[in-house]
Amino acid sequence: MEIKHSTIDVAEKISKTLSSRDVLEILVKEIRSVPGKQVNLDFSKVEIISRSVAHELLKIQADFDRKIIFSKRVNFVNTNENVSKMLRIVASNLALPRTIKPQVKVDVIDINSIIKDFG
Repeated sequence: MEIKHSTIDVAEKISKTLSSRDVLEILVKEIRSVPGKQVNLDFSKVEIISRSVAHELLKIQADFDRKIIFSKRVNFVNTNENVSKMLRIVASNLALPRTIKPQVKVDVIDINSIIKDFG
């Protein structure tokens, strides 16, 4: 049995540069409306995405996967190196969140001692 799928051109629907997660609501509506149980989000004309957009895209993908009524498999296809890298970075941070707060040690330096060394 063949899985029916649809393709959505992300740059055509939104933009070549995706910097705000708010605009992704357009994709959510489009994903709901297209036929089939598999939707390919085509990033071939998208140049770059922000971290917040990558996070929201991964969230959308997971949300559709979990839904019972509107369950669809959302795939990211034709991603360039910038888009792929940002998706991987965010996905890895979601999978293994940082649990240890970084330790910062601040040294107080007298500005006069620096000036004296160069003066």
